[in-house]
Amino acid sequence: MLIIKLFRPRAGLKPRSARKAALYLGIGTVIAIDKVGEVKSQKACLWRRHPAVGKCREVKVDIPNALDEAEGAVKALAEELDKEAPNLPRGVTLSIEAALGPAELGVDVDIYSDEEVPRALGITAEPAAVIAEPRGYIGEEPVDSFYQLAASEEAADCLRQLARELYRQAAATHLKAATYAGVRQYALSDLVAWVKASRNYALDLPNAIPLWYNPWPRQIAKDLYALAPEEYRRLAGAPGLRRALKEARAAVKEYLKKSYEVDVRRSRMGELMLLYPRRASPPAKAHEAAVEALREALGRAFRYASGEAVRKALESKGYLIWADYVDALGDALKQELTRRS
Repeated sequence: MLIIKLFRPRAGLKPRSARKAALYLGIGTVIAIDKVGEVKSQKACLWRRHPAVGKCREVKVDIPNALDEAEGAVKALAEELDKEAPNLPRGVTLSIEAALGPAELGVDVDIYSDEEVPRALGITAEPAAVIAEPRGYIGEEPVDSFYQLAASEEAADCLRQLARELYRQAAATHLKAATYAGVRQYALSDLVAWVKASRNYALDLPNAIPLWYNPWPRQIAKDLYALAPEEYRRLAGAPGLRRALKEARAAVKEYLKKSYEVDVRRSRMGELMLLYPRRASPPAKAHEAAVEALREALGRAFRYASGEAVRKALESKGYLIWADYVDALGDALKQELTRRS
């Protein structure tokens, strides 16, 4: 799966503008696939209750050659969505048949009326605006996720190219959005929190290759919190890990460069990090090795902060405060990642 989450709360997007951004991103996914490979056919279907079951109404939509020309298609689909019952989960599925490198795929791009819908339906554990699910073959090998493109030596480059093209299309597309602070104009790329290529509907690092983080320290902190040892991570909590990451920020970036081509850019939300899987054999193996090493580094950093750092603080001051613990965690994580870079 290719799963996209909007950066809705911090951007303050109102529901209709969030739906508009999701439609752009869904159409942008189809355009990116066509640019990297070839879309041979496509159709659009409006569903309610669940994308896989229930009523589905086929509608005509013309996918443009570039995302910044998609205003008409987005408007048409938004008007069709408004005809459906607003109190029911609803959305659009763009179904395409495409060639992507050596892969022959059928891809369903599900665009949700609200990013809480897939979580409410039990499809994902986190909110998601767009989910693209492939099915097909690379030669004789069956494909059922975009993660498998990175796990295949023949198709490994396709995921990297697809991620680059999706960003290029989104960064060149601007839209006016209604927010709770008034009307604002955003580059579409500013409204994306993350993009991940997952082998299933789990979105944690062992199951998903991150392609896009915005702002990257906050999004990486969330993933590291899920990856950290459960018996230790609650001592710092998610806010503590975000604070610790400020100390280890440069070390984290350098560590990621071992397994990814890292491109950091300014965005309206802070810093946007693009992660392109390196040319390896295959890239998925490099990702899995990096995640395992990161898990070990986190474990060592937490054990130091919970043991030796606590002992030193008690010996010198006679007491320990949360900030001391978090600062020690950040320093230990920085040293662990620097050693592994």
